[in-house]
Amino acid sequence: MTRMNSAFTQFADELARIRGRVDGAFRTVRQSLELSHIDVVVLNSVIGASHPLTVPQISRSLGYARQVIQRAAGGLLARGIIAMQDNSDHKRARLLVATDPGRELKAEYERRALALMDSLNQGLKAGAVEEAARGLNMIRITLERNLRRAGADKD
Repeated sequence: MTRMNSAFTQFADELARIRGRVDGAFRTVRQSLELSHIDVVVLNSVIGASHPLTVPQISRSLGYARQVIQRAAGGLLARGIIAMQDNSDHKRARLLVATDPGRELKAEYERRALALMDSLNQGLKAGAVEEAARGLNMIRITLERNLRRAGADKD
């Protein structure tokens, strides 16, 4: 195994462990609002987007199967947390938009999550976390570029 492959394996392991810890820590917040992890992912995507997105766009950008995002979106639609709009660019892929109850739910989730974050952040330095976030962003962008290139090579 090359040094890079060994480092990447260690990186992926640490990333999985951190994701598991963070997911577990925020589970009670999600459950108190009757949200699943993927519900929060979809809600954040819909509300945080600069323009309305489709299910396939969200699934591609986050690396989830379209069916997973579709199932979560369907549940959020049924609860009135998000709504659908016609898409002038595509007849079947409708756009997802937040409703007022959806924005209120996200605000409440963030309020509760911020309270939890204060306890989780004890002992961490903001500069170190910011540097790690920048590094992860660079790695993600590079991986996405390489994945697109690999996908293009298969065609």
